[in-house]
Amino acid sequence: MSKVIAVANQKGGVGKTTTAISLGSALMKEGKRVLLIDFDPQGSLTICLGIHDTDALEYTSAALLVDSINEDTKEPQRYINEEHSIPFIAGNLMLSSVDVQLVNVIGREMVLKESLEPFLAMFDYIIIDCMPSLGMLTINALTAADSVIIPVQAHFLSAKGLEEFSSTLRKVKKINPTLTIDGILFTMYNKQLNFSKEVVQAIKDTYGESIRVFETMIPNSVRAVESTAVGKPIIEYCPYNPVAIAYQDFAKEVLNIG
Repeated sequence: MSKVIAVANQKGGVGKTTTAISLGSALMKEGKRVLLIDFDPQGSLTICLGIHDTDALEYTSAALLVDSINEDTKEPQRYINEEHSIPFIAGNLMLSSVDVQLVNVIGREMVLKESLEPFLAMFDYIIIDCMPSLGMLTINALTAADSVIIPVQAHFLSAKGLEEFSSTLRKVKKINPTLTIDGILFTMYNKQLNFSKEVVQAIKDTYGESIRVFETMIPNSVRAVESTAVGKPIIEYCPYNPVAIAYQDFAKEVLNIG
């Protein structure tokens, strides 16, 4: 049975895209069939996987939604880009216009969920890289997901954003009551900063009893930034880098969840 995971947080710059790509890459190393979905109009995941002219793409996550709305869906394979080591459905700016279109669609929160049904038998994990804001796209992603992973930086503003996102999740659960939170993942963590340790402890004290805080914390590394520039996951680009090793450890935690 396929598991759909949304990587989401209303706060931007917390490592959602890097986490989606790296988790997908690590799960594939564990022998799992993985599909990534770029669900951000900025197309960050698509760009990080080496495709820079995203506007020229035809079969994207936006096209998948529009085709589903028009009841004109194609073969699932047509939407999947397999030029990279990780299969993915690309994203581009067209998602912004689809976000607006969804407002007038009957059952608008369910469009992505229905669109993904043909893919469920093809993959063990489907990972959705969400946009850093709350709109119909994010609601669609959370409605389609079985669970959500919340990347968070050990900064005060990220902690504040986590409070707002937790409120959003409570509202989405009225639409998708089976949605669970796999956990909070600390990214770009600097263990040498006392302030970072204090924020981590504060979040554990606030949420630890109700939400898992992953043991793995993803460190800062220039190599992680370099990997996005060359269009490769950090696990492929520099497999012995601390970030690559951390994401592989993180993937094992995710596998243990089920």
